Amino acid sequence: MTEESVKTRATREYVTLGAIDKYLTSTVPSAEESTRPGQDLVTWGEDNLFPEYLNGLYQDVGLLKSIIVGCSDIALGNEIRGLDYSLAKRLALSWFTYGGFAIQVICDRLGNVASLSYVDLRKLRTNSDCSEFYYSDNWGKYTTKYLKYPKYSKGSSGIVYVKSSFEGTYPSPLYGAKTTLQCCELQKEITNYHVASIQNGFSGGVVFQFSNGIPTDEQKGEIEKNILEKFCGSGNAGRILINFSDDLDHGLTLDQLDTVDYGEKYSTLQDHTKEEIFTAFRATPNLFGIPTETTGFNDQEYQGAFKLFNRFTIRPFQVALKSTLASLGYSLEITPYSLD
Repeated sequence: MTEESVKTRATREYVTLGAIDKYLTSTVPSAEESTRPGQDLVTWGEDNLFPEYLNGLYQDVGLLKSIIVGCSDIALGNEIRGLDYSLAKRLALSWFTYGGFAIQVICDRLGNVASLSYVDLRKLRTNSDCSEFYYSDNWGKYTTKYLKYPKYSKGSSGIVYVKSSFEGTYPSPLYGAKTTLQCCELQKEITNYHVASIQNGFSGGVVFQFSNGIPTDEQKGEIEKNILEKFCGSGNAGRILINFSDDLDHGLTLDQLDTVDYGEKYSTLQDHTKEEIFTAFRATPNLFGIPTETTGFNDQEYQGAFKLFNRFTIRPFQVALKSTLASLGYSLEITPYSLD
């Protein structure tokens, strides 16, 4: 291999990884909170849709969904008494997906708690002191139509709002750190890469070299659009490169790039991101029945890992749920989770 080819390959790999960095920077949104002029409502995320983004990850990233569902099942133990299981399960999923949960409390004429119902945090917003809540099925940056609900107080109907974090108006899930969200995105995009590698017409990387002058940006866009529609599938892996220049006899040439085994590189990256996501939940794959390359994870090691996971990940939700229900006159009992 010549020095020039080594430099070329290194450049291609740098460009590919650079594209990943750029994608993550533009795709992972901020959970920034802000207030609107003349309104008490605090927005959740730059476009007021951050919980929608978290729900999208839950739906699209199989590993994340498996962990969240597993955490919810373990948190509710082998049996619960004192609360409808379907309500408890939805509250658990909300806690591990968004970092908190909300309950609508309905009181009767005597001021007694008559019923409890689940409130989807994706559709709920609040003010800075969480004394008033706003509900909408279609939140967005400029949404102004919503239903208002008061905070629950003894004897009066309202919303009970519980979050795992003390900072900010809205909660943050265990995987809410930006680097962990990036790992979730990478898990999704690596899968898309492998699918796109099969779907695309040019799987090895092709350069379309136009040498009859440099067109305007609008013309470049139209040319690229036409070529991609004709020769490529719906994904990005193996997409063609288009280059414009002033000369080379004013013709069109097609060059096949040397194939780089990105599948192997992405497989290594996938393993790293998987470890990062499990770390965020203070868990190991074995706790969820997911096999690993290592051998000899015996019962003693499992029990040790489970105790730490239960203490730092599961117990906070159980304590929050039990104390919340106790304040509403409900006594919740959870039979601890066991494989037996």
